[in-house]
Amino acid sequence: MAIAPEFANAAQPEFNAGQTQGDNGIAPLEREGIIWQDYLVVRQVHGIIHSLCYQHLDLTHPHILRSMFVQPDNDLWDLMVGAADRGDIPRNGIGDLLEADLLLRARLPDSTEQVHVAVEVSRTVADDDIVRARERADLLAAAAGTAGQAVVIGIIIPEPQRRLAERMGVAIFQEEEPRH
Repeated sequence: MAIAPEFANAAQPEFNAGQTQGDNGIAPLEREGIIWQDYLVVRQVHGIIHSLCYQHLDLTHPHILRSMFVQPDNDLWDLMVGAADRGDIPRNGIGDLLEADLLLRARLPDSTEQVHVAVEVSRTVADDDIVRARERADLLAAAAGTAGQAVVIGIIIPEPQRRLAERMGVAIFQEEEPRH
């Protein structure tokens, strides 16, 4: 899946004092234990959110609720806390959702009906990425009272993981190696 030109420079990262991308492009960042290669993958994901929603999931009006570089907005906090207070999700579900790589809210085409999307990003997609995406999509959907879509995005997606994702109803998107 290629990045649409209009989104190629979207979601530039924020660095805090003391952070560096490193001379060789793979030095660790001093933030959340993210290594540079993973950071590049996440940055590329931010650049293809619209493409992912509009072209591949048939969803419109995507809104980032949470990502590694976007703090949870008030809508997400209200949604999670309200759902936990009502007993729709367990209290520890809030922490689990806050660890997701990317949470989105979007709409079905020609509708106001919302869909909540949980995305896990990994260079090499493993079973636990797929399971986490499914569990977080289900949790988010239960909290919101909407449909949920689970997605994994990676560069290397072995055949056994493709089969698992299909069985679990998790959409998979394979990306090219980020250039730096």
